[in-house]
Amino acid sequence: MKELERHNMTHLREQFHAHPLGQETLTLLWNSASACPEILRLSPHRTVLRCEGPRRQNWVLKIFHPKRSWERFRRVFSNYPALREYQVHQSLGLGEALTEQLTPTLGVFARPWLEEAEAEISPTTWGTGLARLHNEGWSDSDLSMDDFLFVKQKLTPLDLNHATYTSGGASISIRKRNLIQLVSQTAPEKRGPFSVALLDAYSEESCAKFPTGDVLNKATEEFRSHLWKRSARAWRDCSHFSIQSLGTKGSPVVWRRDSARPSEKWTLCEDGSSACVSQSEEMFRKDYFRFRGRLRGPAKNAHRRFHLLELLGLPCARSLGFSSTSLWTSKVTGPPCDSTDVPEIANWLRKLHAFGFGCRDPKSSNFVRTPDGPCLVDADGITPKCTKPMRDLGRLLAETHPNSSMESLALSNYGPCPKTELDKYLGFFRGILGPPTKTLTPPIGSKKEKKL
Repeated sequence: MKELERHNMTHLREQFHAHPLGQETLTLLWNSASACPEILRLSPHRTVLRCEGPRRQNWVLKIFHPKRSWERFRRVFSNYPALREYQVHQSLGLGEALTEQLTPTLGVFARPWLEEAEAEISPTTWGTGLARLHNEGWSDSDLSMDDFLFVKQKLTPLDLNHATYTSGGASISIRKRNLIQLVSQTAPEKRGPFSVALLDAYSEESCAKFPTGDVLNKATEEFRSHLWKRSARAWRDCSHFSIQSLGTKGSPVVWRRDSARPSEKWTLCEDGSSACVSQSEEMFRKDYFRFRGRLRGPAKNAHRRFHLLELLGLPCARSLGFSSTSLWTSKVTGPPCDSTDVPEIANWLRKLHAFGFGCRDPKSSNFVRTPDGPCLVDADGITPKCTKPMRDLGRLLAETHPNSSMESLALSNYGPCPKTELDKYLGFFRGILGPPTKTLTPPIGSKKEKKL
């Protein structure tokens, strides 16, 4: 982030020097922010800062500096983001705000800093506040819990970049969409009670009722879909990654910001028919033999899947970057997992399935044993949807001895599952893999186990 911060601040200083601000207050805010930048949010296309304004009052300064090639095409269908946010802000009567569009690729929006009244907003407050905002005409296509504050007994949206205003109030479909987005951002174990209290308070304020079961089901899919789309940012220039050139040939590489560049000394540690793995002192490199064109292929897909697991908070190797044929990941210290780690891997797999994603190859050799539990080091088998969870679990349990205590412990860690479907996949994979080469745990009820 330091690299992006330096790049953005240097770029903005050059832009404001070439195109000075016309409003005196905005000039004062920018001078304060430029002298001592306190960055709240950062991306290659937007910088949000906290600065000191008139009468020593704190302000939020949002500077839009898009660089996308299709930005001019987007302006045909929508206004400039700084002007659009100002219009919604004034339509909702959210207080003082300033804006100025200097060039097609440089706009500024500023508003006073708001202090939060409550640390945590209750589901009832969410329902009542969201209903009032919808009644006033507000809606947001990219709703996030982090973009709200409860100020002066009112739920106040902070980020209006994707918000719209409709004079007659939000439509029923948009209301339902925002409620689903809100429920999807709560923890899976809390979604049930949260949605009941939320929808009850919302219906009392707006007289619009939505079935709790329908909202819950769609919230689970919304959560999965949102994270899968968000993981695609790892492919382009964003706050975490940038497109760079590597080597003398200048081949394009997507690389993690503020990370050391790849080493030139590598030692081959694994060679296969479709890929080979090499290591240096700090990282691994996986070279794929099959790929399709520039920046496309299994390396690109694996990089996105590692970033997805990072967003989910599941233990995995940290992807550093990829090219058309290679993937670089951080080195995970620890011994490789074996069949004794299957119960802990089953718990890891249960969490992945709860998020709505799958893993077609959860074998123990794809994990490394760490103090925090099994850590995935091969993400080629991660799937964007969990269509066959018992197939994944059956592949994992096939490494254990039938009816062993290790298999029972793994099933206990995973939780309830349909036995008939699991037995079908378990028998299939055991027929392919054959019996375990070494019986680490005896079958339940055997003489050897009774002695133990």
